[in-house]
Amino acid sequence: MNTLLFLLTEASVAMALLYAVYWFFLRKETFFRANRFYLLGALLLSVFLPLFPFRYTVWIEAGSSPTTFEALTEAFRNVKPEETIAQGTSAILSPALLLTMIYLAGAALVFSRLLIQSVKLLKIAFSTKIFKSDDVNLVENNRYLLPFSFFNFVFYNPDIHKQEDLAVILAHERVHIRENHWVDLLFTELLTVVFWFNPFVWLFERSIKQNHEYLADEGVLAQGRSVNRYQTLLINQLMGVPVAGITNHLIFALNATRFKMMTKKKHSKIRAIRLAWALPVVAALLVAFAEPAYQTRTPEQPRTPQPASEQSPKKFTIKGKVVTKSDGKPLHGASVIIQGTSVGTITDANGEFTLVDPHPAEKESPEGQSTILSCNLVISYIGFETLFIQSNVSGSAAPERHLTAELKEGVYHINPETDFKVPPPPAKPKQEKQAAENEMQEVFTVVEQMPAFPGGFYKLGEYIREKKSKEKVLTAGKILVGFTIDEQGKPINIKILKSDNDAARQAAIAIVQGMPAWQPGKQRGKPVPVNYTLPLEF
Repeated sequence: MNTLLFLLTEASVAMALLYAVYWFFLRKETFFRANRFYLLGALLLSVFLPLFPFRYTVWIEAGSSPTTFEALTEAFRNVKPEETIAQGTSAILSPALLLTMIYLAGAALVFSRLLIQSVKLLKIAFSTKIFKSDDVNLVENNRYLLPFSFFNFVFYNPDIHKQEDLAVILAHERVHIRENHWVDLLFTELLTVVFWFNPFVWLFERSIKQNHEYLADEGVLAQGRSVNRYQTLLINQLMGVPVAGITNHLIFALNATRFKMMTKKKHSKIRAIRLAWALPVVAALLVAFAEPAYQTRTPEQPRTPQPASEQSPKKFTIKGKVVTKSDGKPLHGASVIIQGTSVGTITDANGEFTLVDPHPAEKESPEGQSTILSCNLVISYIGFETLFIQSNVSGSAAPERHLTAELKEGVYHINPETDFKVPPPPAKPKQEKQAAENEMQEVFTVVEQMPAFPGGFYKLGEYIREKKSKEKVLTAGKILVGFTIDEQGKPINIKILKSDNDAARQAAIAIVQGMPAWQPGKQRGKPVPVNYTLPLEF
């Protein structure tokens, strides 16, 4: 739920910035249709930019991120996980849970209001005789004084609206119905349910309704009707009250500005270039919401090319099995690559693989009596230390080698000095040209994704600083805490690997335990657990 609150906050910031563009540059312009699409597009962007952030690739060299210190790896494996701290009480009293409950209560209240208003109008529409006027359904009612449109219905009070006024009213409401303004209102009302706490969503709703009235006024006057008579009709309707948020009623935003817009000279279409003020705002939001996508790559060590006469025509077949060193379980989806090439494969459900090296290195045996074919393999799997294996076999008609590779569980170390810094702006991916050694050679890509804290490591740094300021630790202390990000992205298996302060020890456990869900690590699309160590200083 912390992630949901984080997304709602980002979307609210986007709404505020995009509404500011409308308020300062567009609201007084007369290109009403362009403004309509801007307002709706701004709301859509505000929601979709945080949900689908731009991702830029951060490459991690295989074998460099997991710590290779034997003592630390053994400590992580052997230290018993800490008990959770007052899990039931802290969960009930946590600020995040309290905010979530308040948010859901507010959303339920706003949704109930919208549902009750809509049901009430539909009940009146279907319990009253409906008259058909061209493509509009007329609903006579004595409950509401104001005429208004609701979907394809036009409600009016026959005791108040005279026959001569009804034609102008229908002309106004037909514009709303013909241009499907109800779609805008329905979308906006649903957003107010989700973002009820954000004042800018209500400002967007008001501006959209006001722009609808500008469009309807423009449509009525385009039919050649008198401006003075039309304005007099609007003033006569002021005795009414608004009906529901999802309706278009005749006198919404009836003020001097609306009257001025009716007679204002139409601006040149070239002024629509003012919409471009939104572009730097959208670009800034793309950069602000961008998230790193961590990818692991095998260090490339190009082979020394051999003369054509010395290249071996033989293909070296390697069959093997990849298992965990701790308990011998097979690893499904482990990447197996011939070092220095793009030739590779992945292990099956039993951890087994078959790989053919089309151009193995060839040398003579020490005795000089036979030829030895050599192939260097790189085997990697998220959460395990990358393994480099040199496989040799004596030359034969069909050289083949069987092997078993044991991967040792690794621990990724988070370095606050570098990882918590704000990452640079997304860089354009480099286009690398790589000539294939053989037209039939398979191009293999390592697909390994590291776990990601919501917003990246720099957001993790902000989270830790905020939590440290709230935790009461009387004396200074340094802690090295270990934890595992499981397949659901939750921090589990919390361990204190080094500690010189009991109070800091408890604070460190609380910080890790309270982390929001991460994006889990993935090996070829399959979520996998990954171990981390994090140094904290109080």
